[in-house]
Amino acid sequence: MKASTKMVINDPSKFGMLAEAVKKDMTQAAKETVNIASALTSKKSKKNIAENFNKRNNFTISNVGFTPMSESAGCAIHQIQASTGIDEKASYMARQEEGGDREPRQGSTLAMPTDNARGGSFGNRVQKGFMVKDIRKKRGRVHGKSSARKNGGRMRTSVTEINKNGNITKRKKKYFTATSHTAKSNLVSRAYIAHKHKLFIPMGGRGDQRNLHRVYDLRFIGTGKNRSVEFKTQMLYNFTRKKTRTRPRPWLSTAAREVRKDMQKIFNSQMRKIENKG
Repeated sequence: MKASTKMVINDPSKFGMLAEAVKKDMTQAAKETVNIASALTSKKSKKNIAENFNKRNNFTISNVGFTPMSESAGCAIHQIQASTGIDEKASYMARQEEGGDREPRQGSTLAMPTDNARGGSFGNRVQKGFMVKDIRKKRGRVHGKSSARKNGGRMRTSVTEINKNGNITKRKKKYFTATSHTAKSNLVSRAYIAHKHKLFIPMGGRGDQRNLHRVYDLRFIGTGKNRSVEFKTQMLYNFTRKKTRTRPRPWLSTAAREVRKDMQKIFNSQMRKIENKG
């Protein structure tokens, strides 16, 4: 039995002091309860993400956390609160929680990496060198039209080169021997330049909806007039979609509901600890 309780038994006039002591204990227990609940919600949220989403790295989970109520905060019941959530750096998880449209931050279409950009599997992260920032800053794209006119049958392809600092340099003319000015020879010319300079080549669609490919295994076959070029391409990015729809996949609210079921047990446990200390 706590000393304050014994005091009231001996002197009932001091009941007010007992009420204040109980209020103080209950407030402290409530603080501890919301802190424990927030920590448990954070833990369960991380588990939900790990079990229900493609985990390509630890970035998303590492940004889940909670903020406990500080000891210096107010003591009124309505002021007792702690929070659980995810850092703004991983704000895309809000769309996973609630559902919604994913729209491009820049341009008119989304940059959708293919399995080729992920090393062959959707479950992998986009490989180094194939991320959007790498495409923009390091590799560039082969652009423009090709022409064989007045060039002795040589194809002319405009190339936008991007230096190591990400700055676009002036367009340079590149030449490649071709037999005629056709769509096929145009593609061969652009593929050759892309392969030689390790650039990416847009193919299919129009404007922003041209998908991005890499050229590999390019080789010359035959000699003289019979000489031809063979090459293979892999699509790295799909630019045909203006937005995608994400269905709700709650990971935070489900964790909070699970913890809420045990809130009374947690509070009772904290009250017993305080009483035992007294």
